[in-house]
Amino acid sequence: MVEVSGKGRVQTEGSGSRRQPERSGLRICLLGRFEVRSGDQVVVDQRWHRRKAQALLKLLALNKGRWLHREQVLDTLWPDLDPAAAAANLRKNIHYLRTIFAEKDLTAPIVSAAADMLALSPDVWTDFEAFKAQAKTARDSRTDPALYEEALALYGGDLLPEEAYEEWAEPLREELRSLRNQLLYELAYLYEALGEVDRAAEHLQQLLQAEPLQHAVEPVGAEDPHQIVFQRQEEF
Repeated sequence: MVEVSGKGRVQTEGSGSRRQPERSGLRICLLGRFEVRSGDQVVVDQRWHRRKAQALLKLLALNKGRWLHREQVLDTLWPDLDPAAAAANLRKNIHYLRTIFAEKDLTAPIVSAAADMLALSPDVWTDFEAFKAQAKTARDSRTDPALYEEALALYGGDLLPEEAYEEWAEPLREELRSLRNQLLYELAYLYEALGEVDRAAEHLQQLLQAEPLQHAVEPVGAEDPHQIVFQRQEEF
């Protein structure tokens, strides 16, 4: 396996030092905006003119923890090009990513390549994964509003709104939106149970404003989540 660092160096397993690579320190935000940070510095954001390199990084981030076959990447990002031209574009955009990482002094491996497979370093933090993990913690507790609030604070907006018409982003976008709505609903009822009616109403109002209101929000014993939310809003 080879790993490509920000400096463009190639490291191979079994060669050189056995020292573990440093953690990347890279943070990728995809909820509500696209932004890549290392510490306090912005590495890449939506203003970067390399749109396909952006898309490649986003695609790898959405699939963090899984290897993507090169053909999957080519079919997703360059579906209308012949294989040779698409492969050339992939190599070029990996180079653009290496270059921008090097300019920001990122030396830890960011993108790994093994044969025809690509993956993002597991050390890279992503906001949508943090949101899902915190949502699970909150829903496992079912009793702590603070855990729900922490999860909702991580949801900065819909996933990759600038890629609204890209099919590769849509399934996860819908999943995360539905999860956010479910958290709002459960938190509203938790606040109601605690006697904090105003806070319950506030979260129900946020749910009402969500577009679209997902049918994944299905409270126990309710057939139509729209009807239940409006009924509760009227009570408040």
